Amino acid sequence: MDGHVIIIVVLAMVWLAASVACAETIELVTYYPTAPTQDILHVNRLTVGSQYNAEQPADGQAFIYDRVGIGPGFTAADPPSQRLEVVGNVLANAGGTALFMASRGDNVSYYNGLQLLTNSVVQWTIGSRPGSEHLQVYSDADSAVRLFIQQGTGNIGIGTTTPTGRLHVVGTDDAVSNVLFMPGADTVANPAIPQIRVGIGPGFTIANPPASTLQVEGSLGMAVTVVAGSVALNETHNIVLCNNGGAMTVGLPPAAQNAGRTYYIKKVSNNVAEVVIDPNGAEGIDGQLTLSLYVRNDAVRIVSDGANWNVISDEIRPHTAKMTREAPQLIPGWAQTGIDFDTEVFDIGDLANIGTDRITIRRTGRYLVTAIYTTGLSPRWEAELQVWLNGVAICAPRIGNATVSNTTLSVQWSDVLALNAGDFLQLKVEQYSKNAAETVNIAWNGFAGMTITEIRP
Repeated sequence: MDGHVIIIVVLAMVWLAASVACAETIELVTYYPTAPTQDILHVNRLTVGSQYNAEQPADGQAFIYDRVGIGPGFTAADPPSQRLEVVGNVLANAGGTALFMASRGDNVSYYNGLQLLTNSVVQWTIGSRPGSEHLQVYSDADSAVRLFIQQGTGNIGIGTTTPTGRLHVVGTDDAVSNVLFMPGADTVANPAIPQIRVGIGPGFTIANPPASTLQVEGSLGMAVTVVAGSVALNETHNIVLCNNGGAMTVGLPPAAQNAGRTYYIKKVSNNVAEVVIDPNGAEGIDGQLTLSLYVRNDAVRIVSDGANWNVISDEIRPHTAKMTREAPQLIPGWAQTGIDFDTEVFDIGDLANIGTDRITIRRTGRYLVTAIYTTGLSPRWEAELQVWLNGVAICAPRIGNATVSNTTLSVQWSDVLALNAGDFLQLKVEQYSKNAAETVNIAWNGFAGMTITEIRP
């Protein structure tokens, strides 16, 4: 290294007599790498104190019984406070260089290791007690071991100095706060990679390991998010409660990037505002582009298979509705007349509308449809009932004949229909005489009802 000065602290075969006066200057001339390149080691003072305190040990190494300060600012009035005190950075180069820390004897009152100080107050000690082979991270401020590593097993303890598993976590109360990681049987595909089982809760030990990949003995908390409007789900969501006042969309993240992720989505608002669960892009959910929740307490749990979303459980209430005509409706003879419903008996799913006298389907599926008409007619008169779908009659007339005057006559029809969202049903009746010569237009009072119930798989 031509033209450079190398400053070397040499603790080697140096014999300093105790009678040497202080304040000498020693100048050593070295040849590195070869002569005549000269670098100078200039030592202004070997140690701070009134003596040089050096001796020659039997093994040929030299050591100094005093305190050594490296860096600016040290004086006889302001000496180093430790055996070795460095003002500045310490660099340990590669090539076998290491930093050694050891103690002499078995004084268990002190740690072998590194102490971290703030304003000259020890906060942390990293090392091991003399006579102990285990590594500890000790909080001097709390007088507690925060991290413990067993040398013989490699077990790691947090909150405990007696870990019984690869990672053993103990809280303030060992009976209720315990995490234990246990190695399971090797996998068949790659025996070099062991299966890991995680047990959370009291009682797990090497002799009593978790039986599953994750086993929790105790309560399990999950993130709960209440939303009032459209939302895009991500990794922060788990249970999503939709308290929507109007139609809203729950957007799902890409299934392809979230294999195995699950969500639980529930409608909690007491209305019929639709909640549309919408997968990303062209991805689907149970083979459909979207899935909707319509009424309060409708809920679904879904999981990503890496390509699409799948329903693994649902609590979706079947849509059902019933409308009736409770007050007498005057039905003219010889004319097909629509029933003017006046009562909504029940309606789950917002299907019935007594204003339009229609039942409208909101969710595609199979439905049981039942219709009935009751009236009192004179002899030879007949009552005919028909159910209409989207403005077209879908069944042959159901006819009842009156044989006695003012006899209560009921006509009914029932069938299972495959209906699509948006389809609507109506009920129409007609009264006439089977005597073709009897053409008098007579009106009769009638009562009617129509019920629809969704059949869910």
